[in-house]
Amino acid sequence: MGIIESHQEKIAGLIRDLEATEKTRRETAIALLTLMGSRAVIKLHELLEHKDAELRCTSTAILEQIGDSRSIKPLLSLLEDPDGDVRAAAAKGLACFDDPVVISPLIQSCRETSHPGHRMRVVTTLLPLAMEGEKDARAFILERLLDRDEDLRIRLLSMEILHGLKKRESRDILAELEAEDIREITEKIEGFTQKSTKAARPEDVRSILAALASSDYFTWHQALERIRPGMTDIPDLLLAELSVRGGDANFCQRIEKALLKFGPTTLASIHAYFEKETRPGALESYLNLLRRFSSQSSIPYLRGCLRHLNASLRDPDLDQMNRERVHFLKCKVHETLASLNNASEKKDLLEMVEERDVHPNPLLLQAAGEIGDRRFLVPLMRLFSEYLELDTISAEAIKSAFLKIAARGKVRATHKMFKNLEGLNQQVLFKIFI
Repeated sequence: MGIIESHQEKIAGLIRDLEATEKTRRETAIALLTLMGSRAVIKLHELLEHKDAELRCTSTAILEQIGDSRSIKPLLSLLEDPDGDVRAAAAKGLACFDDPVVISPLIQSCRETSHPGHRMRVVTTLLPLAMEGEKDARAFILERLLDRDEDLRIRLLSMEILHGLKKRESRDILAELEAEDIREITEKIEGFTQKSTKAARPEDVRSILAALASSDYFTWHQALERIRPGMTDIPDLLLAELSVRGGDANFCQRIEKALLKFGPTTLASIHAYFEKETRPGALESYLNLLRRFSSQSSIPYLRGCLRHLNASLRDPDLDQMNRERVHFLKCKVHETLASLNNASEKKDLLEMVEERDVHPNPLLLQAAGEIGDRRFLVPLMRLFSEYLELDTISAEAIKSAFLKIAARGKVRATHKMFKNLEGLNQQVLFKIFI
């Protein structure tokens, strides 16, 4: 009982700190409340009714980071808030919940307000759902696109829906947009026109590839705007260039923007290169791309990569620098598998958490928190004890992973553990909960 009371007192204190005049104190409170996760949501829900609009926005932002589904209903109620910034923050917060229940209230709230920030947030939130085929979201986005009285920025954003339409439907909409003769829309239409879907000339492709490789921002950006859906060989050519470079972080970031132009069809090409790559630098680049585009189809490739990395660690000739790099890549793989809710490599993840001579990587801890079970609790508690005095940031990340696991309905082992622990271990567990 004492633990619960202390825990609630700490949350109440942090809530009060959100109103502090010192910026550092407010930022610290935001960070700690976010780390406390689902334990803090009830108090944060109460703060949504505060008379200060800024505090309502702050609470909304924290709830967005926590992502607890209990926050959907309170955030939906904020769509009727008298303050436009609060409504915009609520619309942004609801974007983290992949739940169709948010669609109708968001559409209604957009129809009832002229606040540009709120309307833009609603469109940004609903666009991914529309691309996935949600009928109401798609109809709303198309309505925004074709409404001549709509804010031009919102219309330009809404044009992304054309990537998800059938050719005939897309062609009809493009013809209607072209008739308006608005420069900004006409410029963006170039990438969607029927002409652009035809095979590109080889010299055009070579020119674009050379420009995309440029480190000059304006050259690269102009090339990005020249990419058209018909240039279907560009993804493979870009990935081949990345392989030749052996992994180049800056080039990888640039081509990610280009690959997004081709959508999910890029994933098959990434899988092909990712499967055959063995060099750590290039492997990391392809892994970064895969994390951006990954779907359930990526799981076999990620598991294969994990086996390859484990084999590398068994190499007696592997130097310390490359050993650390391989360990880091394993952390990335586990985090990506966890984001796909795949626990097939949980045993390997547990072994990494139990490893004592490696600093706990935040990606590893995030993966443990997402898919770990009760077997992870004791190793995480030991890690927390080790880093509590050495590294408070790592200690908080360890604590967050521990509490995510402990909060699951299938775990429920913490009370039993607490009864069986004595002395220092009991004190460590006590510190985790407060």
